[in-house]
Amino acid sequence: PTRSRTSADSALTCRGAAVIPALRSSIWVSLRCSGSTTVTTSPEFPARAGHYVQQAERDLEKVLSVAQMEAVADLSTDGDGIAPLPADFSRLRAVQGNGGLAISGSDAWTGVPSGTVRIHYYARLPGLEANGTNWLLDTDPEIYIQAVLAQVYASRLDERSAPTVQTLQSRVDALRRADKLSRFGGQIIDISGVV
Repeated sequence: PTRSRTSADSALTCRGAAVIPALRSSIWVSLRCSGSTTVTTSPEFPARAGHYVQQAERDLEKVLSVAQMEAVADLSTDGDGIAPLPADFSRLRAVQGNGGLAISGSDAWTGVPSGTVRIHYYARLPGLEANGTNWLLDTDPEIYIQAVLAQVYASRLDERSAPTVQTLQSRVDALRRADKLSRFGGQIIDISGVV
């Protein structure tokens, strides 16, 4: 860690876009410190690497809707029709069975008291820190690299952020196109009914 000492005199400390009055922080220092404050900051990239990966995974979950993320779960409801959502729940796709469904926090509120409701949902990406690998890293590791780089560059306001995001978007679009082709075979599907 990097250490910096400041006195209790009024001064400004800046890093990035934030400006923090040093005098305000000295008000909270106990008398035992006798007017000096120690500020400890973590190293820029190594300490934040896990955060960048996790944030990249959360952002990828929002834009990916592919077959590998689809999951099904049977929720057992209590007497009020409330059931906990699966731990890997990201977004709802469909509900099977009677009654509706509303999501509040990590619970599903259904119209089915003391019963079972089947949900189809998009699962979260299995985290690299916990698992070491996942289907996306095996399928297209370049998406992971670009997503993490986009987080790093954005946090540093680096000019390489925009081209990295463009590359990431094109890789994600290619993955989604390949997913649609593998599931639907490029056939034209006409959804029409009786007029």
